[in-house]
Amino acid sequence: MASALDLLLSRQAAAAGVGIGTRRNRVLPAPTPTTDIPGRTGTADYALRKSVPVCVPEDLMSPLTETSYAARTYHATRRQYSTNGVYSFPLKPINRITVSTGDGLPKTRALCMAEDDGSTGLRVLEHDIIETGRTYTAAAKVQRVYINGTFIPVAFDARLSAISFGGKCGRPFSLQVYPTGGVAADHGSIFGAHVLGTATITSARVMGLSAKTTGTLKKFEIVLASPGKLVERIEDAAWTVLNSLVTPFPNEEFPWNRRVHRFAGLKCFQRVNGNLYTDQTLSTLIDATARPASFGADTEFPPRYFKLTANADYTSPSTNYVFPGDAIFPRRMFCFPEAVYTGRMNPFRLLPTDHIFKCAAGQVWRVGVTITAGAGSTDNFKIYLRNRFDSFLESSTTVDRLIGEVNAKNWSAYPAAPSGAPTRRPTTYAITSKPDGSEAYVLAYWEDTSITPASDRRRTLTSVLRVELSETGASDPATGVGISTAITDVDVFASFVNTSTSSDTSTPGSTSVATTVEDLGPCGSGTLHKTTQVYTALATVAATSSATELSYRQLLWVYARHTNEFDLVEAVFSTTTSATGSGTIDGGTHTFVTTEYCDAGTTKWNGVGSGVVATDLTNVDSFDAWIEIRSSVRGVLVPKIGVQMTATQSTAPYTDYSQTWAYPAGPAGGALLGTKTINYAGTFYGGMASAFAAAYSLNYGTGAESETGTRYTLLPGTSDEFTTLWLASGAAYHSPELRVWEYINGAIQDYSAGAGIGPRKFTVADKVYHGHVVPIATPIQRVCVNARAGTAYIAPSDADAGHFY
Repeated sequence: MASALDLLLSRQAAAAGVGIGTRRNRVLPAPTPTTDIPGRTGTADYALRKSVPVCVPEDLMSPLTETSYAARTYHATRRQYSTNGVYSFPLKPINRITVSTGDGLPKTRALCMAEDDGSTGLRVLEHDIIETGRTYTAAAKVQRVYINGTFIPVAFDARLSAISFGGKCGRPFSLQVYPTGGVAADHGSIFGAHVLGTATITSARVMGLSAKTTGTLKKFEIVLASPGKLVERIEDAAWTVLNSLVTPFPNEEFPWNRRVHRFAGLKCFQRVNGNLYTDQTLSTLIDATARPASFGADTEFPPRYFKLTANADYTSPSTNYVFPGDAIFPRRMFCFPEAVYTGRMNPFRLLPTDHIFKCAAGQVWRVGVTITAGAGSTDNFKIYLRNRFDSFLESSTTVDRLIGEVNAKNWSAYPAAPSGAPTRRPTTYAITSKPDGSEAYVLAYWEDTSITPASDRRRTLTSVLRVELSETGASDPATGVGISTAITDVDVFASFVNTSTSSDTSTPGSTSVATTVEDLGPCGSGTLHKTTQVYTALATVAATSSATELSYRQLLWVYARHTNEFDLVEAVFSTTTSATGSGTIDGGTHTFVTTEYCDAGTTKWNGVGSGVVATDLTNVDSFDAWIEIRSSVRGVLVPKIGVQMTATQSTAPYTDYSQTWAYPAGPAGGALLGTKTINYAGTFYGGMASAFAAAYSLNYGTGAESETGTRYTLLPGTSDEFTTLWLASGAAYHSPELRVWEYINGAIQDYSAGAGIGPRKFTVADKVYHGHVVPIATPIQRVCVNARAGTAYIAPSDADAGHFY
């Protein structure tokens, strides 16, 4: 073996060149020429081959223990929406989890989780371990999730079967999570195929997975830092809400190993005797769990119906649960106990003063109104975006961004004093919403709070606004910037007429007097006379007329149809009176003769009158008053009510001038004699009493009056005395009502049970209840409103009554 010195000397000689020797340089002969290489298809410039580093696979040992929960990173947040598009789960999939291996000298690595099914994790560092895929087994399931006492159904379509990873140089390993196997005692390599043995779950979160390796039968374990989660994609705070336990309903933990396919918001059905059914025939019981005994009728406002997306209902194939593509919000009654929410509103409740609007990107906003009473003829209305409505699992930040403002006319002075100042200011308001959320009516009203119960309080509309909402571009999901409104002030009173006219085109007659005086002789120092006065009247043709009218259309309320249309219910009020005078005042003469005589030097007299002038004047008085509810309410027109009456004067009075007189009296005017008779004839509108008739007589000679039959006169005053516009429960709910004085044989009838003489009320046979026409005597607790179909079902008895929500 050569020594180190020998090797050194050899290297120095090689570096120095040729050593000393006897060899001489000489020129070598030229080489023999070679032929060309045959041409080939495809040529390329020569390039140096780069060296490629060789990947050396590494082996990593179990367990993989998370080093820091705070070091986790996440993919971008996105949302999964309910079938009706109203609510959403926030999804925030894990991106990187930093772990320490179980090697003798632990190594720090990162588990790079996939953002979604079918994708792979994103490797950042050479040694990152990336998720390469998940395998699911079809396994449909519907789970009832109670969120602070409120139930929502969630449909899962598959169960996680396995999850696969790739290590350095693509070295793979997989974890079969279903079905499960056993657990080994000793840790082995993380690579290979493993079968889950146990999962450690704390507060519904995966905290650790222990598995057995196929073949080697070694232990593979993942240990996560608190509060955990590995494959669960729902954002952490929302996951906490989903798994909160509330008495009296123990919650089943949200399954970490199932894939959410659909979920619904609050799902309601018809309720009867504590049970929920899917239809009015009570043939399909959906949930037999006992519900609160207090389930009173929703009398004040109708259920709110929304169809924010084109999604159809989804029926879970394994359970036949229906996940609706629409949403219904009742006013006062809930299918489930109202929740107690800390730091946020109950997301399953939409108040009558709320509206919701859905943006193109999916987010749903709650819209509200602030009213400031004015000092003049208007009140101020501001439209606000309040907060995100769809994020029902998260604390909702109040935005209160102003998106519209208007000073709206206050109509409370109508109809009594249309030009006067408002008599009432709005105390609150309600919103009627178009199902797609693009439009709403704001109905501001004054409420008579002196009436109890509150459901029977009378309301006077002061202003009505039509609000159209739109979105410019993609609005900001955090602030709502990009959402705007167009506001229209709607007339509460329209076609208002208040006129009074009169006309007199009579041809006047004339009266002349011819007087003759005849001397009769002396009396004392004077002279006696006989005076004759002849009055001659030429005929007069009478032609007079007068008319008054008070009429208007009054908006009562606005209802939304399930067909994305509105019903504007209005009362049409009209009262007209007219009188015509016609006929001839007969011409003729009458004579007054006064004859004086002497009595002891004093002049005295006697007189006599003769002749008749008769008046033939016939007056025909017509009177018409009616009230009507007009609407496109489900295509039904509520009939009008009212009274139309004609009064005809059929005889004429006359004046009799036959008389005598004596000193000291003089001639008097003629005595009005004869009988005045007025015949009344009338009819009612609206299916009330049919024709009526009465006759009134007055004897001018004796002053005696008599009346037979029945006649009516309209109660004087404002429209409030003609119609009762209740907006709550009771037989007069949105019912037109006519109040009249009733005279039977000349006596005013008392209909006020001893409280004094009052008017009689006439109402139509139907009423409008929550936008549906039902018989006026129907108890409202029996009216089951099906907002989805736009129909109302009347239960045969209170025991069978329920509500479709």
